[in-house]
Amino acid sequence: MIWPFRKKIDFMASLGTNCEMAYNLRQTYGLQQTGLLDWMITPLSAIPTLIGSHFDLIGNDFEKQVEHVELAGGADSIMHMKTGILLHHAFPRDSNDRIADDWKDKIPEVVSKYRFLGERMHLSILAAKRPIFFLNRAGLHDALPSHMVKVSTDSDIYCVIFEALIKAYPTSRLVIMNGDKKAIEKLGRRPRVLVADVADQGDWHEGVQGHFGGRREEWCNSLKKLKLQ
Repeated sequence: MIWPFRKKIDFMASLGTNCEMAYNLRQTYGLQQTGLLDWMITPLSAIPTLIGSHFDLIGNDFEKQVEHVELAGGADSIMHMKTGILLHHAFPRDSNDRIADDWKDKIPEVVSKYRFLGERMHLSILAAKRPIFFLNRAGLHDALPSHMVKVSTDSDIYCVIFEALIKAYPTSRLVIMNGDKKAIEKLGRRPRVLVADVADQGDWHEGVQGHFGGRREEWCNSLKKLKLQ
């Protein structure tokens, strides 16, 4: 079911930290436009700078910043080393679900795609009257440099993210889903910040391959209670 109050919102987007957020915005609100961070795994430490750059992930040296990294459980990915963002779905994989040997050949395509998504996202925010952003969970720290882990787990991180958001896009609102309790407490009560949790007990993935979607019914219930408009 797509909740009717979605029609009153002129822009919404995921700030990460994983694809669970974007998936449920689509399922609940019928979100159509793909955002830059929808299918990435983004550490909280990367978000303030990315907002300040108007979602310019590419910059001038993207090719030099991407490296193959090993993750827990025998998985692997491509990390953007300047930000710590895992470009988990950006590059082709082989029959064993490992990053393909020729992944670097795809860098020009990835550059073009993410430059377009970042620019479109920025312009869409500027055109909106009351953009709203969603931030889910605390991020994956596998292979993340220690200084980025330190920033991501600092209790001030939500304050820093919110201040960056308001500075770049003054009419913004922020929804924190399944956030770190200490960091939420540090943020305090602010009129343009909403907080919600989604129950994960039981068969939380409801058959969604890879468990990335979470429990859809619980997500719908939590988002509905926010009464966004």
